[in-house]
Amino acid sequence: MMDRIFEVAGFKSYLLVGLGGSLGCALRWYLSRSFWQSAGAFPKSTLLANVLAAFVLGISLGCHERLQGSGGSAPLYLFASVGFAGGLSTFSTFAFELVNLLSAGGFVAASLSLVLNVGLSMVFVLAGKFLLQVASSGSGAG
Repeated sequence: MMDRIFEVAGFKSYLLVGLGGSLGCALRWYLSRSFWQSAGAFPKSTLLANVLAAFVLGISLGCHERLQGSGGSAPLYLFASVGFAGGLSTFSTFAFELVNLLSAGGFVAASLSLVLNVGLSMVFVLAGKFLLQVASSGSGAG
């Protein structure tokens, strides 16, 4: 899988990752502004960003697996998985918010955030891959 990805030569691969990452980061900023919360509140925007990034990653990985032989999947993987999903997901913010919640005595909120971020992200990677599988089998693609 990775051999094909790195065949996308030089500057093009950096450009694809950079463009995808820029869009992912912009969406993450938008979500953080849209779901602004006070200190100690449950970090809804981080959860949404991580779950959405996991879903995009699942779809992108599913596409990559289906198109692997055609060579057309490496640019999509670089743009969507490495760039967009990487820019959108926010592990450092997630960790920072967990520390803040725990420091404020919010053990329950921190535990809930931990379980939901990790659990839902895993579920949505699988959901993205499954959705792509169902959509492509329904369209006669194989």
